[in-house]
Amino acid sequence: MQIPLVDLYAQYETIKHEVMSTFEDVLGHMQLFLGPQLKEFEQEFAAYWGCQYGVGLSSGTDALALALRACAIGPGDEVITVANTFIATIEAIAMVGATPVFIDVDPETYTMNWRQLERMLTSRCLIADLSRADGGAERMGGQFNQETGRSGNFIKLYEKC
Repeated sequence: MQIPLVDLYAQYETIKHEVMSTFEDVLGHMQLFLGPQLKEFEQEFAAYWGCQYGVGLSSGTDALALALRACAIGPGDEVITVANTFIATIEAIAMVGATPVFIDVDPETYTMNWRQLERMLTSRCLIADLSRADGGAERMGGQFNQETGRSGNFIKLYEKC
């Protein structure tokens, strides 16, 4: 018996009409870039997250690179990320010219072992990717500061959604 890891066709069958209808609408107007569907998505995304703005990009890699650029991360900077991250994380770090620094995961949660951050920090380390941190960026940064006696924003923390 062969059991598929992910059955994308079964998922597609449940949304096929909506997907095809949207494709037909986009192709029927030939507004393939920056069209009304993107604007609608951005507004819905911002409303969902309680933000003023949402920005649709072509890929998750581009979204990560934009987040890094927004934090002024670039050549000569280091970004701490978990060793078991998806390749797009490393691609985004490389796209902005920064250097990835890998940190181990917690053996119980398989997320960032934030207790190792102290020894990972250098003067070039400006950001830690908490996309796989147990409990979110705000909580992890607070725990790190409390346990190490640090205060303030010594390092920028970001969390992908």
